[in-house]
Amino acid sequence: MHKNSFCGIVCFFMAAMLHAQQAQESTQDEVEELDEVVVTDSRFPLKRENSGKTVITITAKELDRGQGKTVAEVINTKSGIEINGSRSNAGQNLGYFVRGGNNRQVLVMIDGVQVSDPSQIANDFDLRLLSLNQVEEIEIIKGAASTLYGNAAATAVINITTKRSEAEPFVASLRSSIGSNRSQEGRYDLADFSNSVDLSGTQKRLRYQVGLAQQYTDGLSAVIDPVTNERDPFSKYNTQLKLGYQFSEHFTLDAYANYDQYKAAFDNSFPIQDADFLAHSEQFRTGLSSRYSYKSGSVTLNAAFTSVDRDFESNFPSSFTSDSWVVDLFNKYSFNDNLYTILGFNYISNKTLFEKEETTTTADPYANIVYVSKIGLQLNAGLRWNNHNEYGSNMIYNLNP
Repeated sequence: MHKNSFCGIVCFFMAAMLHAQQAQESTQDEVEELDEVVVTDSRFPLKRENSGKTVITITAKELDRGQGKTVAEVINTKSGIEINGSRSNAGQNLGYFVRGGNNRQVLVMIDGVQVSDPSQIANDFDLRLLSLNQVEEIEIIKGAASTLYGNAAATAVINITTKRSEAEPFVASLRSSIGSNRSQEGRYDLADFSNSVDLSGTQKRLRYQVGLAQQYTDGLSAVIDPVTNERDPFSKYNTQLKLGYQFSEHFTLDAYANYDQYKAAFDNSFPIQDADFLAHSEQFRTGLSSRYSYKSGSVTLNAAFTSVDRDFESNFPSSFTSDSWVVDLFNKYSFNDNLYTILGFNYISNKTLFEKEETTTTADPYANIVYVSKIGLQLNAGLRWNNHNEYGSNMIYNLNP
């Protein structure tokens, strides 16, 4: 009897200690989340607790767990974000829906530079052109951020950071995933192949990275036809080259070039039936980023060029070509540990070839201020003067206490 009582007491104390340990670990996780640094909402590295916006961070560790998925599939797992089409066949068109906005109000950025396709109706960027294996981190702002990033950031900003160069002189990374990609009625044979290779490193002041990614899948059909049960294959290739040089303690220069392309088979939507239609999209992106830092701030210049060609082979064949130039110059200055400011100028030129060539330009000066007090009050305020060659000039402001 005494022995059983003693065992019961020991078990009780062990359970209590385990519960206390789990509670402590849970508390530590909460503290770590508050200490997590976010950048996109203010362009300054601030603790999450000092951010006035809802910011979702998808870390490199989480992306590693998503091996074999697409960028759209990973983003679609986050609360309050719906990437329509990410659960369909691989070549399905994508729709972005965040806080009531659609593709037109959701801005995609890659390494801090706005990206878009002026030949699209909504001027949006096609996430199918990206490979998850070449992505380091994703930050998503839910809510308006137009004062910092322009009129396309009305309901959300998806800021994608590509892989960074390794600190070692030479590092090679190889990845592969294989799956069936089957529907409920489909077969179990292998039909989804994804591969990537990445070479990167640092040689004294020079950083480099070379990446190649490939995906092929043919497991699903764009429309369901039980008679033919044909498949609509999707194939994609991604190449990336990044170079960076540290000229001095204060000045760095980075350059990059990307070529991405995919081919997607699709079916007839009116009437709904199987068809041998094909969509082909290819994109070339290149740009540079320079940064000069001084005692209490830094000056950054981002310049990029993007060219997109899209072709559709169907009953109504069509093709589209677009070019985009983006220049973003801004000065970040910290008066102290509580007051941060940004002054910048953003210029975008979009050119699209429809029946004739159409060109639009925006030239926007902007300013933003962040105040973090010691009594728990944070303030994020911004102002932007949007100048569009067709719609004229409009003032955009933001006040977020």
